[in-house]
This record gives sequence, C-alpha cells and structure tokens, in this order.
Amino acid sequence: MPSNRQYSDECPPYCTCVDCKGNYVRNYNYQSSGSGIFNISLSRKECPITILLASVNILVLLLDLLLDGKIIEIGAKSSYGIINGEFWRLLTPIFLHADIFHLVTNLFGILVFGSIIEKKLGSMKFVAIYVLSGIYGNTFSFYFSPYLGVGSSGSVFGVLASLLTYFYLNKNMFGYIAKEYLISIITIISISLIFGFISSGIDNAAHLGGILSGLIISLLIMPKHNNGIHIYGSFERSSVVNRIIYKLITNIYLKAFLALFLVLIFIMMITYRSNSGY
Repeated sequence: MPSNRQYSDECPPYCTCVDCKGNYVRNYNYQSSGSGIFNISLSRKECPITILLASVNILVLLLDLLLDGKIIEIGAKSSYGIINGEFWRLLTPIFLHADIFHLVTNLFGILVFGSIIEKKLGSMKFVAIYVLSGIYGNTFSFYFSPYLGVGSSGSVFGVLASLLTYFYLNKNMFGYIAKEYLISIITIISISLIFGFISSGIDNAAHLGGILSGLIISLLIMPKHNNGIHIYGSFERSSVVNRIIYKLITNIYLKAFLALFLVLIFIMMITYRSNSGY
C-alpha cells in the first residue's frame, strides 16, 4: 500500500471487425503471463525507467542512512523551506523515504504499476506522469499539511490514476480484463485513502494531489487506438460520461483548458500558501 510519510506489456492484439450496422465489434485475444492481473515482468528493454526509479530510490535511502538523515534534511517537503524559495523540495521528496518499510511499500507500487503503465504508454509518458504527479502531490501536501514529508506515493497514486484512465478508456478492447483492473485499482486507492485518514503520519494530501494530476495528465497524453472509436465501441450508444471524456481527449481546446487548469491550481496553491506565511 503506497504511502507518503510525514513527521511531527504492450497492448493486446485486437481487430476492428465491423458489423452490419457499422459498429465496431469487440474481438480480441488477450494473453496474460503468470497468475493474477498485477504481474511484475521487468526487463531493461521494456521497463528501463521503472528499473531506474526503483534503483535510485534504494540508493538514496542507503545513502541517507549512511549520512545520518542529511539527505532528508535538505530534500524533504518542508513548508518553511518552500516558502523561502527552496522549490526543489516539491520534487526531491519523491526519491526519499523514512525507512526501509516505507521504501518497500512504495517500491511495490513502482515495480508493479509503473512497469504496466511504462509498457502501455512508453517510457517518456511514464516519466511525465510519475514526476508531475509527484510534484503535484507535494504541492497539495505543501498547501494542506505543515509537516515534513517524504515518499514517492504521490507519484505512485498518479500512476494508479493513469492505469485507471487507460483501462476505462479502452474497456471495450480489453473486455473482462479491464473490469478486473478497474475494480482492483479502485479498491487499492480506496483502502489506501481510508487507511491514510484513520492513521497518523500518512500524507493523504499528497495522495489526493497525485490522483488528481494523474487523471488529468492521462487525459492529455493517453493514446487513442486508431480514431478513438475503440475506446467506446459504438459512439452513438455511449453514455454521457463517455461522450464527455471523448471530447476531452480529442478536442485540442478542451485539452488546453485541462492543462491550463492544472497549471493554475499549482500556481494558486504555491502563491496563496507562500503569502499566508508558515
């Protein structure tokens, strides 16, 4: 279960057969290796960034232990530090962890969910989702929480939100597999948030910020198979929600509005919190 601490495969083969009414018929052959839907299948060719991120997080924790916490001291999310211009503290916490257990829980999220989204979207888009979700999560934490914070779970929750978006948009193509993913991801997010609200020392603000940014960024960069009809099957029979999402991911002006919204929220949070003092 990914958490931020605070101190007080390629797409499956498919075809686009068309029935007599001109609607796309779902016809796919999804092959999954291993058991379960969340399988760790790592290779330097398919998941170079996932492996790199996991390695960096491990090395940073080991180095921090050797230096007796000096790295956390200069890199943790600190509201006082950010207000005084130390803006790197919005980024560096995603590579820092409080202890080995904290690291292991987030490594699970990086290796399992990160490897899936890197295979689906590619390394560059995965980096964008991971880093921007982490920054946005720390921005939420900066705005709502006065405590020091470390952890990559804002990034992990952004990746989870991206997976949620991907399988929802392509649920017609993946069929029951998409349903299994959606249920599992929603369950993981829900349990993690509930656990965060009832427990002390967990930065749910960072988690929520990661989820929000992960969803929006995914809508901006998510690939649409062919002309997008695969996402919903028959567009005429799509629900209102599907039609709205379809417009969001295909209309350049709406996508620009989403991007502007994300940037404005970021600026407003930083500016207001900085002006209000520590």
